[in-house]
Amino acid sequence: KPLKSDPENGPFTGPEIKKVKVLETSKSAVFVRGGLAELGGVISTRVYRYKDELVFQPRYEASYEKLFGVAAIPPEAVFTGIELYGKEIVKIQHPNLAYCYKLDRRYFEKETGQTLIDVIKAFPNDEFLGYWLYFEPSNNRPVVSLHDNSEFFLLEANKTPDQKCFTLIELEKKDGNKTTYEYLEKSPPLERKPFKFSLEREIKRQIGSAKTFEKLNVDVLGNLFNEN
Repeated sequence: KPLKSDPENGPFTGPEIKKVKVLETSKSAVFVRGGLAELGGVISTRVYRYKDELVFQPRYEASYEKLFGVAAIPPEAVFTGIELYGKEIVKIQHPNLAYCYKLDRRYFEKETGQTLIDVIKAFPNDEFLGYWLYFEPSNNRPVVSLHDNSEFFLLEANKTPDQKCFTLIELEKKDGNKTTYEYLEKSPPLERKPFKFSLEREIKRQIGSAKTFEKLNVDVLGNLFNEN
């Protein structure tokens, strides 16, 4: 640390500085009484169309004029009329959501000593149907679940096979007292590696390029309909 009597460019004779505190700036916040406060939770999400992309606008209790660091919706974006508050039924056509597989049969194969699982594609027409749970602004992605909130096997991202059924090998992994499982496709074609699956209850993936996005309602008889 330089003293007033030290030359401008040193050498410096003051005490040695051993620690420096760095203040982290807030990436997003709300202006409150001349300062910044946390945004709080998202109360709803509005869905816009901008060119060929979906744009999601999370809404908070504070007005947008008081928000700091929150991405603005492009002026040319068109509001779809869809606003989601959570636990609402949606139908979305996007490959990141389409490749969910339901359990058909689970069995032990004596010859190989492996646990095998037969799975069937939950959405044969590639349209996800389930619940919109909430939106993650930091990752620009929704969190959705199946309509019955059940577990499912989710194919790794960026894979779009035509195959409707798979047999998976359950592989157990131990890390100390923790046991996890990995699921690999059994007997894949020779020209590629086996697909990987994970057992999930929710999907957290970006869907900006979705071909279709609908919010559905349920009538008194349990039928789904789109009011837009």
